[in-house]
Amino acid sequence: MFPPFELALFGADAVPGGSSALARVSRGAPPFLIAHGDSDRVVPAKESAALHEALGRVGVASTLTYLAAAGHEDPAFDRSECHAMTAAWLRSILLAEGAGG
Repeated sequence: MFPPFELALFGADAVPGGSSALARVSRGAPPFLIAHGDSDRVVPAKESAALHEALGRVGVASTLTYLAAAGHEDPAFDRSECHAMTAAWLRSILLAEGAGG
């Protein structure tokens, strides 16, 4: 997940299991909210879809949403409607966990 310059910040030469989030998918993972800009030219949308599908296969709750016309690290992720979506997702997860779910 980390590019080489970020690995150096953590004092690491490599990430065990490779840099792909897919290499870390397991039944014990927490719920995921994956938001991907549909105009991202850095990370292909198919990578988010693959992560979402892999999480589902091991029974981890995962929500995938695409932000229209948003690129990688796009300001669209900071819009109030995106924050509201994230807050609603967090509430649903926390309330489900509080109810024993």
